[in-house]
Amino acid sequence: MKISVSNFAWSMQNNALVYEEMERTGIRGLEFAPSKLFGENPFSEEKTRQAVEYFNGIYQIYGIRPVSVQSIWSGCKEQLLGSGEERLRLREQTQRVIEYAASLACPVIMWGSGACRSRSDYTPKEQVEVAKEFFLPLADYAGERGVTIAVEAVNAYYGSCFLTNSIDTLDFVWECHHDALRFNFDTGIMQMEGEELKDFENWQREQDVDDWLSLVIHIHVSAPKLAAVTKQEYQQQLAKLLWEQNYPGYISLEMVDAGIPALYSSMEVMQQFL
Repeated sequence: MKISVSNFAWSMQNNALVYEEMERTGIRGLEFAPSKLFGENPFSEEKTRQAVEYFNGIYQIYGIRPVSVQSIWSGCKEQLLGSGEERLRLREQTQRVIEYAASLACPVIMWGSGACRSRSDYTPKEQVEVAKEFFLPLADYAGERGVTIAVEAVNAYYGSCFLTNSIDTLDFVWECHHDALRFNFDTGIMQMEGEELKDFENWQREQDVDDWLSLVIHIHVSAPKLAAVTKQEYQQQLAKLLWEQNYPGYISLEMVDAGIPALYSSMEVMQQFL
């Protein structure tokens, strides 16, 4: 299987050190926040050219590819479930990110963005319809450019009031029925919500859509509150399931910066997915 690491987990002064460790341990995917690598206005034409050169360089040296763009609404104050004008600005931002990802041949952009779904002017049923109306045209736009939007559950701890657990998020993706709008499965959210793998294995919405993994484009192996990842029984169960189902996507380590020793220890946990 294919493994990646999110650059949330280290300071930029340690890039080369971490890339060397990724190369040594067979981890070839980088999930990244553009503003962390390239500063303000990372989706500008100039910064996009810089990003293309940067990723060409680390591929030549370390064999590392960009596999997912995170923090796609970083710096945005608008609310998805606010006014139509707010959604228009978020749509324009998302289109820029899609074009950016396409320029890098990066297959996934990650929609988490708890701060931009922290308030709602709608009932729960209306929220789903508003979100579908927002995302489906963007999924068309992404799909035409070889990019998939990954929809991630964001727990209320991070400020979200919409799609806060995995099952609701999986249901939302299923309702959208779009190949370029898929589910990001996050084990940290699973644990924070008290969910278990069997909850997903029992998930079924139609006779021809009874395999929840068919809706998954990306996986975060994480711990609650993005702490360092330690070996857990569910990881072995998940690895077995992914092997049996020939899961084709990336499995990404996601954690905050807890220091290089903690990062390397967490990267060692990821070896069970290789």
